[in-house]
Amino acid sequence: MVLFLHLASSIVPRGFGLRDDMVYRALKFRSTLNNATGGAANYLFLGDLNSMGLEYPYSHDIGASNELKRWDRRSGYYDMKRLSNTYDVSWFNGSGFSIPDCNLDHVYAAKHLTFKNLRGPARIITAVDVRGRVDKTTSASKDQWISKYSDLSLLYLEVQRV
Repeated sequence: MVLFLHLASSIVPRGFGLRDDMVYRALKFRSTLNNATGGAANYLFLGDLNSMGLEYPYSHDIGASNELKRWDRRSGYYDMKRLSNTYDVSWFNGSGFSIPDCNLDHVYAAKHLTFKNLRGPARIITAVDVRGRVDKTTSASKDQWISKYSDLSLLYLEVQRV
């Protein structure tokens, strides 16, 4: 089973809470699938999870990396893992904006699933190849990609064995 998600894009408490709740529900859904199949369900979820952290008053911010650590820790309870990407960034809003490139797109999969090893930049081996906009080398070509397709890159992966 594959579940595609596009979660709340916001650094305010409401957005952070919605993302956290939806990731929890996506992880917990694995238990439902396991019960329905009578075993270890073949399950992964992926998409624009918008892991951008939380900007909270009084110096209580939660960085995007800490948001991911929380999801990763929780995923282990459901025998799932986050797959590694060939690039640390998958989103870019265009050269006319001040927000830097971000890593917003992720894949979580059941631990028993195996994936084809894909070769990324600098010969890095990962399970998820981030493609498209990240392959563009100039601001103009990145802007053209965004205009024609999306501010997000593509996620490519191949399940090898279930």
